[in-house]
Amino acid sequence: MTSLPRPPSSVSLSAPPSRRSLPARPRTMSLPASPVRILSKLPPEIVSLPAPPCIAGDQARFRISSRVVPIPISAMNARSRSLIV
Repeated sequence: MTSLPRPPSSVSLSAPPSRRSLPARPRTMSLPASPVRILSKLPPEIVSLPAPPCIAGDQARFRISSRVVPIPISAMNARSRSLIV
C-alpha cells in the first residue's frame, strides 16, 4: 500500500522544483544587474574598486561619468591606485 503512493508523491515533488528552477534563472540574471545599478549610484571611489575585476567596458563608462560628475582629488587618487593594481 505504501509503495503505491510513493511514485505519485515523487512525481509531484519533481514538478515544483522544475518550476522553481525556471524563476531561479531570471533571479540570477537580476542579481548582477542590481549591484551594477547600486554601483552607478555609489561614489566613484567605491565603484572603481569592484569595476577593474568585473569588466573593462564598465571602467570606460565610469570614466565618462566621472568627467561629467565633479570628483574630489581623493577619489582621483583612489582611482589611479585601482588602475595601477
